[in-house]
Amino acid sequence: MQNSAINDRPNSYKSREYSLWKKMIERCNDKGDNPRRQPYRDCTVSKNFMRLSFFYDWCNSQVGFGLESYQLDKDLLVKGNREYHPDKCVFLPREINLFLRSKKKSRGEFLVGVSKRKDGYGYGSQLSINGKIKYLGTFSTEIDAFQAYKIAKELQAKRLAEKYKFAIDARAYNELIAYIVDIND
Repeated sequence: MQNSAINDRPNSYKSREYSLWKKMIERCNDKGDNPRRQPYRDCTVSKNFMRLSFFYDWCNSQVGFGLESYQLDKDLLVKGNREYHPDKCVFLPREINLFLRSKKKSRGEFLVGVSKRKDGYGYGSQLSINGKIKYLGTFSTEIDAFQAYKIAKELQAKRLAEKYKFAIDARAYNELIAYIVDIND
């Protein structure tokens, strides 16, 4: 980090903007084996966001910045996005950010939202809503279980969009309303 970047705003090294900026840079540069950092392994930071002064001003112009429990998100506006960029990031309530997280690596061999029942009779489907697991049912095929998950997840995205309609960026609202779960997610 360059000192000029840190000192280009009054007390910026003590600010929330600086803390977010530093964590973003660290996540993208961490090449260690920490499992919590694995989702960020291939992430990059745009040239503009590398400058604290730009990031500082950008944060202060964003809907939701500074509100308690709002988090910097890079995944909603551009599906599969791997770059922290001013046009690809928004601030979202923690509830939405958790809802959007993918557990691809921990789910095993089945489609998203699906698991094989331990008793061997079919497939179970479940969805995490605000940290609580909602069991969606038992199905005879993996595809049927996935369809139940898809419907529930897309409906929950719309509920969250409406709940936070006036507290999130309009782009985030529109993405949640149009949210689609793909079989390859």
